[in-house]
Amino acid sequence: PLSALTTDEKLTGIIDGILELNTGEFKVLSAEIEPHEKGEGPSDQLYLRAQAVPFQNRSGEILGSVTIIDDITHLKELDEMKSAFVSMVSHEIRSPLTTVLSQIKILMDGLAGELVDKQADILGKMSRKVGGLVELSNELLDLSRIEAGLIVQDKQQVQLMDILESLVEFIQPRAKEKNISLSLKKADLPLINADIKSMEEVFSNLITNAIVYTPEGGKVDVGGGVKGDFVGISVSDT
Repeated sequence: PLSALTTDEKLTGIIDGILELNTGEFKVLSAEIEPHEKGEGPSDQLYLRAQAVPFQNRSGEILGSVTIIDDITHLKELDEMKSAFVSMVSHEIRSPLTTVLSQIKILMDGLAGELVDKQADILGKMSRKVGGLVELSNELLDLSRIEAGLIVQDKQQVQLMDILESLVEFIQPRAKEKNISLSLKKADLPLINADIKSMEEVFSNLITNAIVYTPEGGKVDVGGGVKGDFVGISVSDT
């Protein structure tokens, strides 16, 4: 019997959801469910996924449900291997990139000798490119931490317009390289409760992507506003 395999309430929940559908309505409901018994070691861990669909007569009346339970243990193991691989590669990439970035900064600060304008320009471009790769490796590490449930957000009162102003100023040189007009339309926004680092990452990605996919000579506008109980931020490009 099914009860010998699992007593997870999520299974009965999706079956009940199917039985509550209206006549003629069709929907697929799925959920990961816990097995009734698990092995003691990590290699004995079992993962199951249940999918339920309505069983209907010719008139569309729901007579019951058809439920399939799959063993997705192998898929889970592959996903964990992927996360471990991403985390390892990100660590291995970030360390040398950070070293390269610090050496470029030494050169740009003139600590290894005075630079001519052309050299300073080349080093500036190198710094931005390497910095972008460091950001990418950090994002990959964050992804692996999120999947592992290790990300803890430090929520506090945040003024989004201050974050946007700082980001636009920081990303402005990248826009000028493509002759793109990057502008911020300031607005009086209320404080919100959020994690500053997460907000910076989200809006930095949006603005950077807009610049990457906007043709030379284009325009990227950043702005914000209030609608009801919500604060909205917009990034538009040409």
